[in-house]
Amino acid sequence: EGKKCCLPSNSIQVTKSGTAGSPIVFGAYGTGANPIISGAVPLTGWVLQSGNIWKCYINTGGKAIPQLFVNGDRKFQSRFPNSGYLYVDTILSYTSFADAALNQTDGFLSDSKIVIRTDRHAWDNTKVVSNIGTTITHQDTLNFLSYTNAGYYFFDSYNLIDTANEWYFNVTVDTLYYMPPTGVNPNTQAIEASGYYSGFSISASNNISIVNLTIAKQTDNGVSFINGGSNNSFINITVRYVGKNGINCYSTSTANNANTIKNCIISDCNDYGVYLSNSTN
Repeated sequence: EGKKCCLPSNSIQVTKSGTAGSPIVFGAYGTGANPIISGAVPLTGWVLQSGNIWKCYINTGGKAIPQLFVNGDRKFQSRFPNSGYLYVDTILSYTSFADAALNQTDGFLSDSKIVIRTDRHAWDNTKVVSNIGTTITHQDTLNFLSYTNAGYYFFDSYNLIDTANEWYFNVTVDTLYYMPPTGVNPNTQAIEASGYYSGFSISASNNISIVNLTIAKQTDNGVSFINGGSNNSFINITVRYVGKNGINCYSTSTANNANTIKNCIISDCNDYGVYLSNSTN
């Protein structure tokens, strides 16, 4: 039987290996629902900023916050339009376009980000440089904007907070802004932000078994498996609400070999459910 470990509630770093006959096991014991390895941190001490926008100080060490949860539900970052898309009228250059529907004052969108459907099979995310009249200038995108009438929207800006449950984090001043429903004081709500990188960070380890656990609300990956490893297993785990990949097996040199993912539920990941690199068997 493998070695069994007690778990903290937020993040576990694994740098040791088990053996084929005695793996290191991270899992539940007893009966009941699977234990939760949560990457979220509670936000308290809300004060009114302006109108119905409240603010809370949170020191992330210069890192962005990809997710906010209110009473257990994930909320959307501020965006415009609040639903649906705007559409490109004219492509002006690799990094600019015009849309006659834009009527914001110059500079209103200049601290926001933009998601553009640059190709019929690709969405790109980049920063807005300026908005002047009906022209948007943005930073480079991975793909070239190739056709007019492409859908796009703006997000992640204080200026765009105009609907209940929208939020924005200003990393420069370590302040998160949030608009609760009308008449609700956010100090009476259970509000959390993703604060821990991954539920498990496993480095160059073999014969590790993660079973019967729920991993949720991490800033990056639910399970981050780096620098190669063999004969590791992920069985009957649930991964949800993560900022990047549900299970991330990444290595540029040593191969990930003979690892098993079985009976797992992976959902609500901002990137891939499972990402495998340099993997065999």
